[in-house]
Amino acid sequence: MNPSEYWRSLPNLDDIPNSQIESFIVNVLCAHCFTVNQSEMIPILKRAMPHLQRVLQNDKTHISRKKLSTMVKVAALNSNFDEIVTLKKQDEKRYIFEGALLVLLYFQPSLFRKYHTILYHSIDEMLEVYPEFTDLDHQEKQKLQDFCNFMKLGILIQPARSHKGHLLDLVTRVTEGRDVKYVCGSGQSGATNRRVLVFEREGGLL
Repeated sequence: MNPSEYWRSLPNLDDIPNSQIESFIVNVLCAHCFTVNQSEMIPILKRAMPHLQRVLQNDKTHISRKKLSTMVKVAALNSNFDEIVTLKKQDEKRYIFEGALLVLLYFQPSLFRKYHTILYHSIDEMLEVYPEFTDLDHQEKQKLQDFCNFMKLGILIQPARSHKGHLLDLVTRVTEGRDVKYVCGSGQSGATNRRVLVFEREGGLL
């Protein structure tokens, strides 16, 4: 299964004990989305996740990039992993913290109810905004619905402008796995065109 199929197999995470949520998310992210040393990162992330959740529970307003950096820093320090604080955003270890945050935002609406209403809760809802996708097969539509929703959340924590490559990569990893790449440039594929359109439309760049 790709990551989105794992995510869709879950009930509302509000109904699951936090310890089970953290273990499931961390294991899926490490196994399918990011190239990291699992024996190193799994315990670090498991220690960090409760701190990320507490920040979300205490702040239901817009999460800025500065706020995300603070959240990552607090989570890292409380995980005894000072190195994460200074990592570049392209680093796999930094990526996985952002990925964990996106999954928490998506699957625990009680933590972030204000923004959960902006998501596409069905393929039909997505097609109202993206009629260009109407003739695609169901599997691609499902992938695009997941991509749209995680992109909406990604843009809340990192502005679209000047972060195209980072957001496309992060959201692709979380929804389709680390082995899927959408390369932008001349001659880019139809699948890449569709995801760039999502990025631009959701980011308000069109």
